[in-house]
Amino acid sequence: MTTGHYTLWDELRADPVQPLSIKDRLNTVGKMADSMAALKLDPNPNVEDWRRLSDMVNMVHTLCDMGEMLDSHALLGDVFEAMVKASDRYKAGQPLRFDVPGVQAMDALFQDFSEAVSVLSARTMIRCHRLTVKRLQAIRKGQQKVSGRVVAI
Repeated sequence: MTTGHYTLWDELRADPVQPLSIKDRLNTVGKMADSMAALKLDPNPNVEDWRRLSDMVNMVHTLCDMGEMLDSHALLGDVFEAMVKASDRYKAGQPLRFDVPGVQAMDALFQDFSEAVSVLSARTMIRCHRLTVKRLQAIRKGQQKVSGRVVAI
């Protein structure tokens, strides 16, 4: 993941009731909003924007696994497909972009994530981050299987 690493101590010290501070929420969601705009509008968006959105997608996946979010509209599957297509285009020498269905799915998932960050406790969000990092490390080491393609840029 492209964001900072949290420790178990960070998780235990985090507020078990209140959400992340407004500053932290704005920082997290603001950077992801900037990355969304870049992948929609910039003539040549950069890989870091794609990675930041990938972090968001992976964190939503973890929040669903934790039972903190529901993927009631099956957005994750649509977003995974959009990310694979964008990666394939990039690897073929084209700009790193989402197609129209991908933009729609990513926008909807971003809205869900933004709402989750604003209501879930700081401890829950830090635990989500830690579990996401652990899951991705296990996938990279071949210790955890995935049902689809793993995309890395």
